[in-house]
Amino acid sequence: MKSVVIGLTGGIGCGKTEVAKIFQHLGAKIIDADAIGKSVVETLPNVLKEIVKVFGRKFVNKDGTLKRKELGAYVFADEEKKIQLNRIVHPHLFKQVQQEIEGAQKAGNKIIVVDAALIYETGIENIFDKVVVVNSDLKNRIERIKQRDQLTDDEISHRMSAQMPLEEKVRRATLVITNNGSVESLKEAAEKIFRTF
Repeated sequence: MKSVVIGLTGGIGCGKTEVAKIFQHLGAKIIDADAIGKSVVETLPNVLKEIVKVFGRKFVNKDGTLKRKELGAYVFADEEKKIQLNRIVHPHLFKQVQQEIEGAQKAGNKIIVVDAALIYETGIENIFDKVVVVNSDLKNRIERIKQRDQLTDDEISHRMSAQMPLEEKVRRATLVITNNGSVESLKEAAEKIFRTF
């Protein structure tokens, strides 16, 4: 049986990572694109070098690691800078994601889920058999982000506006999970969708 490759996305604060955990518990192989993005910057010297060239040394710690939070705040406040950063990181990120998918297929995983915030923004939806979007009300999203990331209202709105509007993601999705209730109801909704894979 051929593996099914699922893209899992949603807006910031919708509960995408929670759904990834539920899918993993149900037996899916999870590939975390955000973690790969971090490791690309941390393990490929030419990527960090390029970031320093474009944005300056002020975003690098004394030990040579990237000041992720500061760079994030800086680029999310400016569309042009965000595009520049994505141009540096994304090609390496996609190559790695592709390699991980192939590795998971070779290992015989039946259901492979790529947990990635920017599936539609970067135009990679075609590599998936299905795309699942996790949707949630704005009020719930803001509440979750505040609890999780300790960001200011301004930072939250910059990050939200840096992503494609959630309504558009929902419109383009193969399947949608709405997360406005309890953890239990999210689990039920995710399990129901998982069975369709």
